[in-house]
Amino acid sequence: MKEKTMRKDQQSKDPKSMHHLSRRSFYKGLGLGLGGVLGWGGVSLSGDSLATIEQGLAQESQSNGGRYFMHLCLEGGWDLLLGLDPRNPLDYPDQDASATGIETGYTRLPIQFSREPIRGDHFELGPCAEPLHAWSEQIALVRGLDMATLTHEVGRRHLNTAVAPSGLSARGSSVSTRIAALTEVDGGQQVIPHLAHLVESYNQDQMSSATALQVSSVDHLQYLLQETLGIPSYMPVHIRGALNRYWEKQQNEYERHWQSQQVNTESKRLLDRALKTRVQARRLVTRSLHESFQFNADHQASLRAHYGIAPNQLDTPFGRAALAAQALKTGLSRSVHLNLVNNLDTHDQQWAQDHSTSLYNGFLALSKLLEDLANSPDPLGGGSLLDQTTIVVSSEFSRTPRLNVRGGRDHHLCNAALLIGRGIQGGQVLGASTNEFMSPLRINYATGQVDPNGRSIRPEDLMRTAIHAMGLTVSDTAIRGEVISSALA
Repeated sequence: MKEKTMRKDQQSKDPKSMHHLSRRSFYKGLGLGLGGVLGWGGVSLSGDSLATIEQGLAQESQSNGGRYFMHLCLEGGWDLLLGLDPRNPLDYPDQDASATGIETGYTRLPIQFSREPIRGDHFELGPCAEPLHAWSEQIALVRGLDMATLTHEVGRRHLNTAVAPSGLSARGSSVSTRIAALTEVDGGQQVIPHLAHLVESYNQDQMSSATALQVSSVDHLQYLLQETLGIPSYMPVHIRGALNRYWEKQQNEYERHWQSQQVNTESKRLLDRALKTRVQARRLVTRSLHESFQFNADHQASLRAHYGIAPNQLDTPFGRAALAAQALKTGLSRSVHLNLVNNLDTHDQQWAQDHSTSLYNGFLALSKLLEDLANSPDPLGGGSLLDQTTIVVSSEFSRTPRLNVRGGRDHHLCNAALLIGRGIQGGQVLGASTNEFMSPLRINYATGQVDPNGRSIRPEDLMRTAIHAMGLTVSDTAIRGEVISSALA
């Protein structure tokens, strides 16, 4: 059954309503109903059962290590000339724009931005992508990505699921959902395997626990993690006690079945998984994990300083980057899908001021996120979190290389993207766009270089490459893309 989480602008504006809906989704994601968590008020698994499960979880962690995924979006269609695919204005003077189809517009930008591309050790970037040069060793820059659409919904959903939509309707499960399911089956079970923020998310054919938990704001998650799960605070003490006694009885019966030699293999597997989930859930609520997401609290001052977050101003690219990093650093989730920026659709003269500033902030937030991951050890061992995290950074398409009559840019199908981190060979550019009108060029996937006999890079190729970089596999029927082998370490 197809499950789609709601975008922020489609959700109820009542915070209590949003929290209630998300708590219900949270319990569902745990694989537990109300009864599965009520027994935590002093009731626990027996010592032998708990020790067995804890040992098994520790062995899984030790044997599998970290394997994480992030899909970070800059929504609205980014300007490649300002960011990932610049041109030198000396080679493209404005008076030649009708012939070249390219107008850099650099002289129209706010004064803090360069009037020419910024050269780094491995590639040039536009004036608004300067923060990324510090991470060029980890970045594979993909140019000439063919989106084959000028429609926001189609481009977003194609990148989201790695399957071309049917009309405007998404097909297939989100790539982040698939990865949550694959890493969970792989032994990386986590209480919240998949976290999403300000994005659509789909689950058509994966296990229900891989469905995204959608958080409606940066500080929403701390609310979910600190509430007494399933038990309203206003419940009278005598009712709470009666419920605990009832679930203690049910729990003991549950354990008796788990330990029984008469349970068949499949039932044993399901019971074992359920008990593991309960142990992980107990870990979650007993670790004061919510404190890691209280971004306004005094104890998070250093985190706010790193990301440049002002108190009570969390819903920015920097707050969202902090949310993504904390989800991995705390061991809460392995698959994170969110928007860093959601206001890039600039068709009018505000393009020069608004688009450039928003794009720069998105790339600066990404740079701070990469620094945070690089300085954070993988909770499951194996170096830094950046070493173990495969990151895709995308936008649904780009903006026209020539300014329109209103002083802005419209929609353009030639795109670019970033592949970063685990399994990715950084310090390189894969693919290219033409030097007139910036159209996608075919490339040889083995070399990453332009080849007229090669292939056009498509969203399914980009996402299949990211999955392969993680050491995971997906069937040809699920995602029909080809792996860009030259992107792999």
